[in-house]
Amino acid sequence: MVNSVDSMQSIDNRILITGASGFVGSYLIPALRKSFVDSKLYPCCIGKILPKDAVNVEWLNLDLRDYDQFDNLIRKIKPTHILHLASVSHVPTSINDPHKTFEVNLMATLHMFDSILKITPKTKIIYISSSEVYGKSFKNGLALTEDAVLQPENPYAVSKMATDQIGRAH
Repeated sequence: MVNSVDSMQSIDNRILITGASGFVGSYLIPALRKSFVDSKLYPCCIGKILPKDAVNVEWLNLDLRDYDQFDNLIRKIKPTHILHLASVSHVPTSINDPHKTFEVNLMATLHMFDSILKITPKTKIIYISSSEVYGKSFKNGLALTEDAVLQPENPYAVSKMATDQIGRAH
């Protein structure tokens, strides 16, 4: 895991951003372009028209559930960093289709962690979780810290909690 952005200051950086077309990604990509002008950015999304972007930015269509596609991409670009934003994050969708939620949020992320360890073990991964993992803990009326009890209340939150734990184990 990366504790600061200091390791991202190199000219030779290749930064893969999953879920780049989502809410966070729409702000993150311009900020990365501004802060890391010499780095090559690989924002990824699924099933969308890929934007034509600036120098050192190559948008990719990537479904993390396609393990062969992901592994081939990692072998090709050899990312120095991965900013993992991709997830099924819409709570009603997670309730209606918990299998897809766990397939994307947990299993595809687990595959990502395992692939990176095998293919490019020096790659640094920043994984984005969710406050949803605290669930019922919010209802006590007190401010929470990261040490608060995890009490997820929906499939999305459970999938993120499980992925948090898998990430810690890797």
